[in-house]
Amino acid sequence: MTAWSADWSYAYLRALMQRIGARYRFARLEHAPAELAANAKVAFVRHDVDMCLERACALAKLEAEWGVVATYHVMSSSPFYDLGSPSSRAALDTIRAHGHEIGMHYHPPVDGELDPEHAVLDRACARFEQVTGIDVRSVSFHMPASTMIGGPLLVSGRVNAYAAPLLAWYLSDSQGRWREGEPAVSIERPRADHLQILVHPLWWGEHNEVPVQRLGRLVEKLARERNESYEAVADLAYAHILVRPPNVAS
Repeated sequence: MTAWSADWSYAYLRALMQRIGARYRFARLEHAPAELAANAKVAFVRHDVDMCLERACALAKLEAEWGVVATYHVMSSSPFYDLGSPSSRAALDTIRAHGHEIGMHYHPPVDGELDPEHAVLDRACARFEQVTGIDVRSVSFHMPASTMIGGPLLVSGRVNAYAAPLLAWYLSDSQGRWREGEPAVSIERPRADHLQILVHPLWWGEHNEVPVQRLGRLVEKLARERNESYEAVADLAYAHILVRPPNVAS
């Protein structure tokens, strides 16, 4: 594989998934309780879709070709896509048609701050289900609260992506960097019988491009579509994912 810190292409991601697939069976997060109870050697591939369903849809098709089963967590409250639109519904249908799970990427400041009884979460999931027609069986939290990190496996009957068992071995490309270092090396040094790997479709594409630069290109595209300034959309993106695009998307 090429240098991990300098390659954000689908080719690199495919090679990484091949390494994972050679050692583990891919499973959706909704099946985590049964898989963990059976001590299965599984990999849970998770995608938090913060800004672009189009890129999520493209990745879902590729993963199906690669033999990868994944969980796509999408937002009911993203400022960049509307789950109720025909294009969004078509994207969700495509992702599911390729064998993947759709879950909810919950954003407490917008969806509602969590309460001990999880009534707010239940209401948000009910709204999500009404709009999408998809039952929410797993949830990830956008900028998760400390109460969810290392918390219970099930929250109001739904799998918590940040549960303690699912963080026993956890790799993530959050903010456009592999925090744990070279992921391929980590695959060779397992820390648990099961792996959860978080990959944001936002950072990946057909050709290698520095993540923040790829984000800038997306912001430029969104600014044209929304008839807004690049700066306004860049500020919105920064507030949403805490990564600032470059000043010039070129």
